[in-house]
Amino acid sequence: MKNARFIYPRHKVIAPALVLLFMLAARVPLAVADAATSFDMKSAWKAIELRAREFENLLRKGDAMALSHMYTEDAEILTGGAPTSSGRAAVAAALQGNVDAGITISQFTTTGLWGNKDLLVEQGTGMFASVDGARKSFGRYLLVWKNVDGQWLIFRDTWFPDPKPKLEKTGD
Repeated sequence: MKNARFIYPRHKVIAPALVLLFMLAARVPLAVADAATSFDMKSAWKAIELRAREFENLLRKGDAMALSHMYTEDAEILTGGAPTSSGRAAVAAALQGNVDAGITISQFTTTGLWGNKDLLVEQGTGMFASVDGARKSFGRYLLVWKNVDGQWLIFRDTWFPDPKPKLEKTGD
């Protein structure tokens, strides 16, 4: 045994190396696919801000039908003190009711946005006013946006009006 050499069988080295190589090779396409489908919240925030400006502009024009197309076919508007408006036709009717009441000015500020490539939840504050600038409602909202064929549409719309401030009497 003086000249005997320790020989490690090649298959015990090559087989694990090949398995490791295949595992690494299989992982590379997954990493590329993950990177290609990653979700960019900053871009989503900008897209939602643009949609808010579009809503404001369409309301200013009094175009309830165009406004309703910012909503999904199965959208719902949920506001306190009013029945739920379900479906795009009901949403259009609710929006037309606001326009008919003289509400053609709105301003929205997004304060939070959460979600993924399919659904976003937007939290914010807003105001509705008549054409003469008289405030009709000020409050907070939650919108659920749904990505439909690459376009963000409103899936659920909620409005929480803040109570009107009480006027305090001054000195007697």
